[in-house]
Amino acid sequence: MQPIEVKAGMDLLRIKKNYGEKIALIGGMDERVLESNDLAAVRRELETKVPAAMAGGGYVLQVDHSVSNLVNYETYKFFVETGLKIGRTDGGKARR
Repeated sequence: MQPIEVKAGMDLLRIKKNYGEKIALIGGMDERVLESNDLAAVRRELETKVPAAMAGGGYVLQVDHSVSNLVNYETYKFFVETGLKIGRTDGGKARR
């Protein structure tokens, strides 16, 4: 299922709970948080949603909408790198 758009009232964690064993999910991270370019807020968004969304598989990390030009490159890079680290099943440890 894509997109899971926060602005439209869609709740990633509710959808995961109700349908996560039946469908794959993409998105659900509030793009407006990225637009703030506040890295602490981006981290909170990720920490709040990614572990539950990743549980049992079937989730692809992405924002809920297209990434706007208000999002700084460094913010988006932080979002991707931090989200992938939080979502790793090995506790964020890189494989050697």
